[in-house]
Amino acid sequence: MASTSTIFSKTLIGAAAALTMLAAQAAPVSLSYSGGGTSSWWAAAKATGTGSFETSSGQYSGDIALGDLKSFSFHLQIELDGVTENFVYGLDQLDKFTANADSSGFTSLLLRTDFVRGDQNGGQGLNFLGLGVDQARTHHFDIPGPFTIGQLKATLGPDNHVPEPATLALTLAALGLAGVVGCGRRRKV
Repeated sequence: MASTSTIFSKTLIGAAAALTMLAAQAAPVSLSYSGGGTSSWWAAAKATGTGSFETSSGQYSGDIALGDLKSFSFHLQIELDGVTENFVYGLDQLDKFTANADSSGFTSLLLRTDFVRGDQNGGQGLNFLGLGVDQARTHHFDIPGPFTIGQLKATLGPDNHVPEPATLALTLAALGLAGVVGCGRRRKV
């Protein structure tokens, strides 16, 4: 017959294992950008970008700051007059980063990077002021004002759902009850 402390220990171990598995499944946040040229000289410019970021804690709710990031990557592609230029940004190029997320997803995201040289030797920096229309911009290193303007989208990965505290409490209670019932069944056998 198992003692109460053994049952409690096994229940806690099971709950800890379940929480560890939930945390380990966290996927990065996906970013996408689509924009167009802002001046008559480069109005035909088409910009697209994709990227992702992860937090060190695996948490994606509440306020997220630059110091909370484990990784960041973004690939920007600008096409103009038949030439496509690629720019790659990493965590080291981030100058500023703040975001806020709740159970419905991201409510705000702001980031700014240093200028990065592209594969055609042009230089672009990212200045994403929010998630709304025309709040995301790229800047060419020698042209005043934005080079392209568009929209940034941030999407939590499929495994980044952050459970509400009540849901987490119910899950832990259910795991505890399962442990107690499991131990009770072993005693009857």
